[in-house]
Amino acid sequence: MADMWGDDWEDNILDNLRGSPRGQEAIREYLKAHSMEQYIADNRDALRSAIQKAVAAARRPAHERYIPTDFDQRFKGKRFVVKGKLDGYEEGQAAELVEKFGGKVMKNVTASVSYFVCGRGVGDPIRTAMKHGTTILTADYFEDMTR
Repeated sequence: MADMWGDDWEDNILDNLRGSPRGQEAIREYLKAHSMEQYIADNRDALRSAIQKAVAAARRPAHERYIPTDFDQRFKGKRFVVKGKLDGYEEGQAAELVEKFGGKVMKNVTASVSYFVCGRGVGDPIRTAMKHGTTILTADYFEDMTR
């Protein structure tokens, strides 16, 4: 096996499985096809640990947002509604940033709202924002406005 995969064949197998939704099944089938059941039995815990590490490494880390430390009054006179789960922001963090930049956070979208910061799972408020012609911001656009 070392001839085919090199000296670090276990690491090479795991590297080749990153991004494969059936990676663990592929390992099982490969090892069965090459009469490696005893190897698996002898090294089950080490293989399980290596596979878990590979899967964890392949998962995309949560996006970290830029969080400013200096604030001006760039949102003064602006009204914001922040709804839904915003990727990279903790709950309430975006609303807190709006206030630190001098903006006002509203609970509901009305004609007087300047920006609707829209996360996942908002439902009807986005329709209301569209009806009023309110500017709709994703988490990415909101982050750009705070830079």
